[in-house]
Amino acid sequence: MQKNIWDLKKILIINLVLGIFIVVNLIVAAANQNNLIEDDKRMNNTNEVITTLQYEGVILTDPRVCDWIPSEALVAEFEEGLVQFLAQINNAGHSQTSERDAEKLQFVLANLPNYKRQYMGKIIDGRKVLYCNFLTLLDDQMRDNWIKNYLVIHDGGAYFFNVMYDIQTKVVFDLMINGEA
Repeated sequence: MQKNIWDLKKILIINLVLGIFIVVNLIVAAANQNNLIEDDKRMNNTNEVITTLQYEGVILTDPRVCDWIPSEALVAEFEEGLVQFLAQINNAGHSQTSERDAEKLQFVLANLPNYKRQYMGKIIDGRKVLYCNFLTLLDDQMRDNWIKNYLVIHDGGAYFFNVMYDIQTKVVFDLMINGEA
């Protein structure tokens, strides 16, 4: 009888240990699943859309194109500096740009609120930079994808441009208006 009780205690202890082991594994699996879900969100375009009276854009989060994720406040700061930056270039006149580039800049300034924006955090030469892609949505494929994916557009003229913003010095730089084929 004593032996049977001892055997029952062993079985209970083994079952208790196995139960604890199973519960711990379930907790670990759930935590891993939550991490995978967060990674999936980042990889599967849980980008943050920003809509104001002045502009509409998206903060891209895909780690394949972003080194860090900018805040909405940083985007607003950049947008304020962008208008001043473009006005400075425009006011500099033709001495710094060709006639064609001046025409493109005039087009950009006249249509600035109409561009869709893609904002990405990049690290360039060790500096955190906000990279901004400006798009005119010309077709259904672009309209369907600009919020989800970083779009690389070759040519297209002033309908597409990009510019950068150094978040430490608060300077907008490196305006690149697309060429035309």
